[in-house]
Amino acid sequence: MTTTSSYLSSDRVNLLDLKEWLRREFLSFFEDCNGKKLIIWDKQLTQPLGLIADYKVLKERGVDKMMDLRELKDTRVLKKKDVHDISHIFFIVKPKLDLMDFIAENVRSIESELKNEIKEFHILFVPRKTHLCEKKLKELGVYGSFKNNLKEFFLDLIPLDYDLLSMESPELFKDSFLYNDMTHLYHVAKSIMTMQSLYGIIPNVYGKGKYSKLVAEQIFRMRREMAQNQEPQIIPKIDNLILIDRTVDFITPMMTQLTYEGLIDENFGIKYTQLEIPQDRVKKQNQDDKLNVVEMKKSIVILNSADSLYGEIRDRNFNAINPVLSRTAKELQQANEVNKKYLSFILSNLRFHSSCKTVQINIFKPPIFFKNKPDISRWILNILSKINSHLS
Repeated sequence: MTTTSSYLSSDRVNLLDLKEWLRREFLSFFEDCNGKKLIIWDKQLTQPLGLIADYKVLKERGVDKMMDLRELKDTRVLKKKDVHDISHIFFIVKPKLDLMDFIAENVRSIESELKNEIKEFHILFVPRKTHLCEKKLKELGVYGSFKNNLKEFFLDLIPLDYDLLSMESPELFKDSFLYNDMTHLYHVAKSIMTMQSLYGIIPNVYGKGKYSKLVAEQIFRMRREMAQNQEPQIIPKIDNLILIDRTVDFITPMMTQLTYEGLIDENFGIKYTQLEIPQDRVKKQNQDDKLNVVEMKKSIVILNSADSLYGEIRDRNFNAINPVLSRTAKELQQANEVNKKYLSFILSNLRFHSSCKTVQINIFKPPIFFKNKPDISRWILNILSKINSHLS
């Protein structure tokens, strides 16, 4: 685990510590359950949880099978053949009421088919279990089937790269700003407290905006409630925390990103450091070329600083990456003693990034983009001036 995640290490804040802590917390739910296990995932959780514990790690904890909850929900319920040699069935879900109906249907199906076999049912709610979900399970008559196996796993800040953490909560903005639901703000504050438990109390906290203030107040309240002997006695590795509301800047998310990584995200979409290249967007290479990009595009590409070339060009303007790609190509040509296997790996990375660069250039070639560029600029400036006049 440490070897494959070494890119998370840095001189000041080693995010590998946070990943290992999350991993231990997650795996602890399986430690005391003897026998084979079946995990039924909510698909929205497979990728974020996969960043902290892959299938190999879960298999070592006795996980024999894994199923996609939503696909199962749309096609059928669990049958005897799915669980005949399984001792523990885990549902790992978000706290949504419609999923409780599906879980109850499957529990009843298994219990009716396997009357003489004991199966233990578990629900792991991410990030928290709710009273409404518990009430729904009681109404459906299956609450007793779970005994004391309703748990919650607070998946907070996920380390994506050595300088990037994310809570991966796309609904936060909508719920907080439209529905005035402050639950997510509590999760933000709690995740920062987790960071402080690992890296020391952050001495300086700054914020701008109403919701930033609420998060800061919750952090300070949590610190006051913490017993003095529980406060981490380590030298702070983070000097300053800056909290900024989305309301402070609505425009930036609407702007076209011009960095290499940003444009890949704009046009292909990067989720949890994973990128899947659409078949029709990648230029095919010569058939004689054994390291063509056609082979790479059929699988998911991982984008993080473990790829040193990507780490170097990801934050550069896409017009400025050609010199880096050219320099890398020349260095490879001069490296006569490089291990062939490693050389093949580097070449495939180089060609992948060169291919993405070509796609980005083609996207910005159309005359309509440059023709409308002045109008777009005036439109943005007009909106900014209205916002500034309103704020003042």
